Amino acid sequence: MGDGFSKTQKIIAVMVAFVGLLGAVLGLYTQYYMPVEATLGFEGVESEYVVFDADDSIEVSLFLYNSGSRNAFVDYVVADASFEDESFEVVAGESYELVLEFDALGLDGVEKEVVEVFYDDQKIEQEINLRWGI
Repeated sequence: MGDGFSKTQKIIAVMVAFVGLLGAVLGLYTQYYMPVEATLGFEGVESEYVVFDADDSIEVSLFLYNSGSRNAFVDYVVADASFEDESFEVVAGESYELVLEFDALGLDGVEKEVVEVFYDDQKIEQEINLRWGI
């Protein structure tokens, strides 16, 4: 005597169990082995930014590249410069141009500046060299 289930019902039950198991395995994989985070880094940074007149300010364009798999939310930028965006978002796989303007020194000289970017409870920093005059 049969168990009360048709052959079609048994096949459907096995397929549902298989899809459920596959979903559980994929869920564990994405949770433990596939990083889902934003990863920012500076790209295209020049070795030195120069203006020949010591009374001119220096405008620097830094590009933040997000190599992560989700968007990065920048909380704030710390630099001894003026810039437009206090907080902004860098889309996953894309770059964001951060334009900084450093005030003139008023005399010939070189300064090293550090730009710090705080995002998603993380911090990155980049040192840049600024030169006024010859």
